[in-house]
Amino acid sequence: MISFKDVNSNSFQGAYNKIGKQIAFLFSSFEYLLNSEKLNTVQLKTFESIIDQSADQEDLEDSLKLLSQCLYQHHSQKVYILIDEYDTPLNKAYGNSDYLNTKE
Repeated sequence: MISFKDVNSNSFQGAYNKIGKQIAFLFSSFEYLLNSEKLNTVQLKTFESIIDQSADQEDLEDSLKLLSQCLYQHHSQKVYILIDEYDTPLNKAYGNSDYLNTKE
């Protein structure tokens, strides 16, 4: 389970950073997977980069999918990830010029 209730920033970059930290914290709860013999080297490398917050944007975008795949492979059971307060960053961005004027 992950909650975005504390992602309360006035800028896109601030929200992005907070979401990245939330995901890294979630992954650290499953750090034991880094020792799993059922995961491949690409999965392990990406998993570790998310924990140490060096992952690129594409890896963060796919992070919850990766987590569910790794948990499934390790435990051989279906995985459900609950995302609570997913709309908090969107609500904060609505009508906020700092979000709208962000250039990537």
